[in-house]
Amino acid sequence: MEFRRRISDLKIQYSPSIMLILETKLSGQDAREAAANCGFSYTYVVDSQGRAGGIWLLWDGEDVYIDVVTSSHQAIHTIVKVRSHPLFSKFHWFLSGVYGRPQFELRSQLWEELRVVANHFTGPWLVIGDFNDVVDQIEKFGGAPVCQYRVKAYTDCMSDCNLMDIGYTGGRFTWVNMRESNQIIRERIDRAWANSDWRLLFPNVNVFHLPRISSDHNPLLLQFDVPLTRSGDRPFRLEKFWLDHLEFIEMIIPIWSNCDSSTSQCIQATQASCKIWSKCTFDNIFRKKRKLNARLDGIHKALSVKHSNSLASLEKELVKEYEYILNLEQDLWFMKSRTNWIVGGDRNSKFFHLSTIKHRHHNRIYGLRISNDGWVSDQATITNLIRNYFMDLFTFSLDCSYHDSFSTLGVLTSDHVDLSHLELPPTDKEIHDALFGLKPFKAPSPDGLHPAFFSENVEFCWE
Repeated sequence: MEFRRRISDLKIQYSPSIMLILETKLSGQDAREAAANCGFSYTYVVDSQGRAGGIWLLWDGEDVYIDVVTSSHQAIHTIVKVRSHPLFSKFHWFLSGVYGRPQFELRSQLWEELRVVANHFTGPWLVIGDFNDVVDQIEKFGGAPVCQYRVKAYTDCMSDCNLMDIGYTGGRFTWVNMRESNQIIRERIDRAWANSDWRLLFPNVNVFHLPRISSDHNPLLLQFDVPLTRSGDRPFRLEKFWLDHLEFIEMIIPIWSNCDSSTSQCIQATQASCKIWSKCTFDNIFRKKRKLNARLDGIHKALSVKHSNSLASLEKELVKEYEYILNLEQDLWFMKSRTNWIVGGDRNSKFFHLSTIKHRHHNRIYGLRISNDGWVSDQATITNLIRNYFMDLFTFSLDCSYHDSFSTLGVLTSDHVDLSHLELPPTDKEIHDALFGLKPFKAPSPDGLHPAFFSENVEFCWE
């Protein structure tokens, strides 16, 4: 009864389209009747082995279509297609719900099973469940030290399957042994892994560790979230590939060569001109890429029916343009990923895109705790809290009462040292060394211009 009430509560509170229930310890008709009473339109049951194991996969047929490909005592492998979402309805992906047995010998069979699946399936893949093991000592509190042999077997499997940890929001641990405080053990053994294709398909997904109630495990909520709305105007950022465009240099030279104003006014003029020029020149590189793909596809279909010299010539021109767009796309994601290296001669757009997703996901703020008053998740409130915190931190009032205390201090001087050079403006060499000592494409200053803008255009920005 308590189990059914908890399942019902989770369903009402979070409205999941898919629910995975592990270690049910039920089999046969009892398991199927209990699963059918959970309120979902479809169920798939893997029987427990005696009082061990058991997996239930429950889903709402109006939201998702699920085809169970195969199953074992430790996993259910399915193909999922989202019906209720207009953006994802044309995609399908592979979902594996797993329950790793506590015995390492049996759990090793799961690792081999996942390797087999990885070798036979290509495309977006999510693996979620109870793996009954951790990947690092930091994921365990209390008890004996983590067995590094088991950790290596676990992580080697994930590496062989090209899976990465999605991460989580909430408390660190997902399981507790329910013992007294001096014998308590906590571990993070429940998690979600995904390959790069799945992460690219769902870049804004997040895993929440929900409160643990009437169980020794914390439920996991995998939320396919929408991107956070940005308040205010998007800040200006210089893109790396602009610097390689001839029109960019031609646009910048008049601004800095003929500008009699201050440097800040030149920067403001550069920002305004770059925004207009970028929109007119590049439009949207992803939109251009799709158009080129469509045109090349049409040409290939036409050439497969009848050869045409004009179409063949146009194909070569479009391929060159497509290559150029790929380079621009790589530069764009390279900038956004803040990665320090690039493999020469190889396009790494997918790698840089994935790095950007992980970087944004790591930096995303879902909530802030206000002392003992609980959590705040509203984005406008979070923005105001952060702004007010730093305004208070960096704003101060000068208390003149401290001035008198300095009058009692002696002043150390030297009649033999010439200190006048400290008041001199910096030399050209000092400015040059400081500029070229900066990493060219690290995080820019608030004006959005990277150091590379000045170092690569030093001849007309110098004055």
